Amino acid sequence: VREGSPPKPGREPQLGREHSSGVKATPAAGIILLRERPAVSELDDAAWESQELEVLIGRYHVVDALRSGRDRLVALRYGGEWHFPGGAKRQADRGPLQTACRELHEEFLGGAGDAAPELAATLFAKVSISVSSRPYVQYVFVADEADNRPLQLTAERINHGLRRQRLAFERLVASGEWWEMARSAKAAVGPEVR
Repeated sequence: VREGSPPKPGREPQLGREHSSGVKATPAAGIILLRERPAVSELDDAAWESQELEVLIGRYHVVDALRSGRDRLVALRYGGEWHFPGGAKRQADRGPLQTACRELHEEFLGGAGDAAPELAATLFAKVSISVSSRPYVQYVFVADEADNRPLQLTAERINHGLRRQRLAFERLVASGEWWEMARSAKAAVGPEVR
């Protein structure tokens, strides 16, 4: 992770290339956040040798809050599955790294609406994938928590952000406000990861 260097501003890969099928692929980006495993007892040599790094990973909610109705719950496409933060590029995103940082911020820090932090990260892979027959170009970045300490990307902060987002969502549903909100407003507060 530390051997590479983050892309220089203005030198990020170009987004929106055409897929081999002739259909323009949707650009997307994700990030794998690594950290050194907290120190373990010297007596526990097997644990120390087997797990030196931890990876940030989340689990999708089972219910799709955006598509569910008052009387009908809709399951998420990947409900209950584990995943890294990531998603499709938005028009305002300057490049793949900003897309990955925004997705991390929204999905794992409960930070929809405020500015996403810029991470020091390295482009690890660029892959073409299809989801529901739609082509995507996925940029995968790797970031080391040690290189991003000022951002305080700790498990505690991430879980606190997710908990705050879930509670806000539950209050909106209980009050009935959720069902009157525009889809874009729901997207800003609807939990996706637990």
